[in-house]
Amino acid sequence: MIHGMGDPWLMGRSVEDARAGYVVVGSSGVLAPIGAALRSAGHPAAGISRGSRLEQGDWDERVALDARDPDAVASWLATRDLLPRTVIAYAPATSPEAFARLADGCEVAVLVVPSAWSDPGGSDALAASWQLADDVRVLRLGWTGGPGSARWHTAEEISAAALALALDPASEEMLGRVRPWDERPGAPVIREEPWPSVTGGVGFAQGVYGDQGNLELVAADAAGDGIWVGWWNADDEDHRAGAVPGSWSGAKRFADGHGYVQVSITQAVAGPSFLEVLALSPTGDLDRHVWTPTDGFTRHGTLLHDVVAAAPLVVDGQGDHWVVASTTDGPVVLHGRPDAAYPVLELEPVQTGVAALALLPRTAWVVGATWHTDHLDLLAVDAGNGKASGVALWCCGATDAAATLRVDGDVTTGSIAAQGNSLAVAVCAAGRAVLVLLAGPPAPTDLGPAENATVTPVQVGPDRAPEWHVVTTHGTTATHHRHRADGAAVTVPQPVAARAWATPDTSSLHGHL
Repeated sequence: MIHGMGDPWLMGRSVEDARAGYVVVGSSGVLAPIGAALRSAGHPAAGISRGSRLEQGDWDERVALDARDPDAVASWLATRDLLPRTVIAYAPATSPEAFARLADGCEVAVLVVPSAWSDPGGSDALAASWQLADDVRVLRLGWTGGPGSARWHTAEEISAAALALALDPASEEMLGRVRPWDERPGAPVIREEPWPSVTGGVGFAQGVYGDQGNLELVAADAAGDGIWVGWWNADDEDHRAGAVPGSWSGAKRFADGHGYVQVSITQAVAGPSFLEVLALSPTGDLDRHVWTPTDGFTRHGTLLHDVVAAAPLVVDGQGDHWVVASTTDGPVVLHGRPDAAYPVLELEPVQTGVAALALLPRTAWVVGATWHTDHLDLLAVDAGNGKASGVALWCCGATDAAATLRVDGDVTTGSIAAQGNSLAVAVCAAGRAVLVLLAGPPAPTDLGPAENATVTPVQVGPDRAPEWHVVTTHGTTATHHRHRADGAAVTVPQPVAARAWATPDTSSLHGHL
């Protein structure tokens, strides 16, 4: 095995033995030192790179060529009087088809492959995609150093090992180590970090992203500078990216410069699968933001003015969008049907279509809405005489009945959610949040001190019973609660805090979208 670039075995080889010489692909990167070693031994060598750093390395011939293009490689080979004796190529600098053309007819072909070829999660498929001939010698790159001090190999170390394998098939085919995989340099590690300070009512819903459907959370920045968004990983399998299963991601901010006192989020069907956010400003403007995979969150204007309370946008069984809000002039209902222009959407005031609205006193503030099988149910706070607190009213659009929820103290806010035939309500009264299952036990479940509470149904796996999840806010901190269908707690409530995979040099799990 060669231990340095001046290895005597190499130095003793003659120019005649090299015949048409060496061709090295990746000659301006990790294989650049090979040029000086070959030239000092009198072996002609051509270095191929895409041209951005042709000056790197010491080559008899410098070739500006995209070695990933098999046709370009074939055209270049056609200009040669002799085929190369030896080809050494760095896999990311070429392609399977192009490398096959370079290696065809040569005596020795060496392919230097990165550590990704040893990734336990997908290396077999990667190697199979190259369909290498049996006589191709493969040098697998790993890393060196122990836990906490691991580093990638230098260009000199990689070049020495590649040249050793080209000269002697018995040389090592692995440079360094590739196990344990978690100890590779820059490998993600689990980071924990409190969420930024938030304020007001939060938006909370299960989306369609992830294997099981992640939970999406939006919350207004406590300093009045935009909206924070994050997600709770509902998956069982840890993909070692983003939030750890059963944990929250870092928070990402959008809508910079806009202050809000209440936000909500809804998983839309249209788009497909865009996310709708409604955000209420301190001055009563109800803004609409929409997330798309291409543009992230984009503000789509103000829907209403003089709003005192608003329910989350509701998507009905036909995919139509409904917005129910209370203004200083009374309740307002907006309706829209997404078409090819979506997320651009005209939400127009309507006088019919929400039977539950007729059940509300004019003084009530609508705080929640949900699509319940085939109709819209509403949750309102009867704020008689303009008061911001009172009794909680559940209005069922199917039975044309309104029921007063038995909760101690004046209710200030709340939310309602449906899961099949079941309904859950989370409300805040007397400075505490309670969970009320309308088809469950008569006694509300106390959730602790809170000024706001949002409930959503969660399916955490195909073989598991559905759950009700609630996010409450107290001061500037959000807390995540999990409850079974019978109201019993699944886990101890946990503060919404990021626990996610990140590279060691990541300064924070939070940032901007």
